[in-house]
Amino acid sequence: MLLAAVLFMLSGCREKVDMKQCRVVTEVTVTYQNGPIQCQRHYTSTEKMQQVLNYLRTADPYGVPAEDPEHASGSDFYIVLSYSDGCQKYYRQKGDRFLRDTDGQWKKLDPARAEKLGQILGQMESDE
Repeated sequence: MLLAAVLFMLSGCREKVDMKQCRVVTEVTVTYQNGPIQCQRHYTSTEKMQQVLNYLRTADPYGVPAEDPEHASGSDFYIVLSYSDGCQKYYRQKGDRFLRDTDGQWKKLDPARAEKLGQILGQMESDE
């Protein structure tokens, strides 16, 4: 009985692996739209995907915007991250001033940081 109790308590000490922690980004698709002008980039190479992912990590969105970003002027960037488990995460950047992700909450962006996305895309051709 004592041995069974000890084994039961030790079973909680195993490291549990959550498979969602093991997923990786396998594709990044970015669509740029400004009025009638539209351009799409599709990346599967690690180096190119990493540049977009680093941009998203360092964009540092903050606070709730005072104006409605849906009615703000400027270009739109639609970013789709595709994961190895089949899931996708979406981002939308509006007018180099606003960003929202899959949760749908708009946040403000520093325009100097936000313009880097356009620069990154301008320097990298699609992998297709």
